[in-house]
Amino acid sequence: MTYLVRRVVGCLMLLGVLSACGGPGGAVSSAATTSGTPTRSAPPASGAGCAEAGELGDLADKGFVDALKKIPTTSTFATYAALDPTRAKKLNALQGVTAFVPVDSAWSAVDATQAQQLADPAWQGAAVEYALVPQTVLPEDVAAGKTGAMPTYRAVGATLAGGRNGDSIVLNGVATVICGPVAFGGGLLYLTDRVLLPSS
Repeated sequence: MTYLVRRVVGCLMLLGVLSACGGPGGAVSSAATTSGTPTRSAPPASGAGCAEAGELGDLADKGFVDALKKIPTTSTFATYAALDPTRAKKLNALQGVTAFVPVDSAWSAVDATQAQQLADPAWQGAAVEYALVPQTVLPEDVAAGKTGAMPTYRAVGATLAGGRNGDSIVLNGVATVICGPVAFGGGLLYLTDRVLLPSS
């Protein structure tokens, strides 16, 4: 089974228990708990945004939301992830995931349309779900061209595209990874310089 097929199958299995697949108008109060794919060995985190992110080596026992709360530059995204206690509990239980998390400075660059969307708690939940990929993604996967259409927790068609611009990892052609990969209890985190939202 190819890498892409395995990712799609994994996403389809998870979407059966997601409540947000109907778009931002639906309930965005739940996320899947899954055994996922075991986290492969990741290289040390690197990038221009790592220095401001604080101590990144003590997140091994932290779930997704708890790990975000320990990173000072992800407070906005952490607030969105923790907005619903039930969902936060399930997010903390996720295993084998990869998250592409915008740092706080990224939110100041959202356009007027995005800002209006993000005033809605449903879209705040959508931003969290769209940032989560139900697979372990290493820099080597991006370099090998295995991240062209990564399924996300948002919906089957809501994919993230990973590529490279020189030595940098770029998502959807616009968001650059500024620190990563950061290992936490449920998988890997990458910090990005732009906010990415699904189309619906």
